Amino acid sequence: MHPAGLAGGGLVVSFRDVTEARRSGDQLVATEAKFRSMIAGCPMGVVLVDKTGTIFEVNHAAEDLLGQPKSDLRRMPFDELLDEESILARKDALRELRSKTGDSSAQIVVRLAEDLTACGPLRLSVNQVLNGSGDPHCTIHFLEREAPPAAPETVIESCLA
Repeated sequence: MHPAGLAGGGLVVSFRDVTEARRSGDQLVATEAKFRSMIAGCPMGVVLVDKTGTIFEVNHAAEDLLGQPKSDLRRMPFDELLDEESILARKDALRELRSKTGDSSAQIVVRLAEDLTACGPLRLSVNQVLNGSGDPHCTIHFLEREAPPAAPETVIESCLA
């Protein structure tokens, strides 16, 4: 409410309805809380990377998988985590994602530059996040251990008498 006195002895009062703005703000807070909860609770390693290739958020699973705390990973270029071949594969995947319109993702297998966790190859799913204009905003990297090749199944036949 914004009251203003008039020279002749009147009063002008104007109101601004902020109900919709407040509702939008509440929805934004709820959406962000859901997003943070999903990231934190995801059993896969989740690494959020900005347009420059710098990590700005990781979950606990990523800390465990990468063998480094969040404080060390934040502000680190994502490529510093990967070996040379994996850096090239990720760059190719990002180039392909940027050539597509809409939400898209790419899956590759990568190796860490220094395999401190001795976990071997990792499956990396890179998902592009677009801003309101449809331009790339950031990427979400989902990491998990590459499953070892399945052993051939042994079929045991039984004889019924």
